[in-house]
Amino acid sequence: MKFIFIVFACFLIVLANADLKGECSIGNIGIHSEVVNSYTIVGEGDQVYSNVNVIIHNYSGKRVNYFAIRTGYLELRDDSSIWNIVHVGNDLILPQGQIIEPGNNFTFGFIIKGHFIPPMYVRRVTCL
Repeated sequence: MKFIFIVFACFLIVLANADLKGECSIGNIGIHSEVVNSYTIVGEGDQVYSNVNVIIHNYSGKRVNYFAIRTGYLELRDDSSIWNIVHVGNDLILPQGQIIEPGNNFTFGFIIKGHFIPPMYVRRVTCL
């Protein structure tokens, strides 16, 4: 019984001293997306396109060196309609070598068909 109490007390001490605000977790990465412009191309069946700007904010106290954001169906205008991000399947991945410092932002964008921005959530994040 004494042993269990000592282990539990040590666990509480470690937990109390943990810097939870600085931890590297998906909960410390914010996503803000907005349509910044929409237009219609006449002759393409009056297809509407929207230019979407996405800002990723690092709320952690650590340097983010990788994240994967999962998206819903992302119907791009064409293969060149996404920039400053790596697009692999339904994931958007921070380019290799890119670092997001604590408290800073990273911005990327894309052009989609229509007005609807697909849902996005952080699937994985790693920090230095």
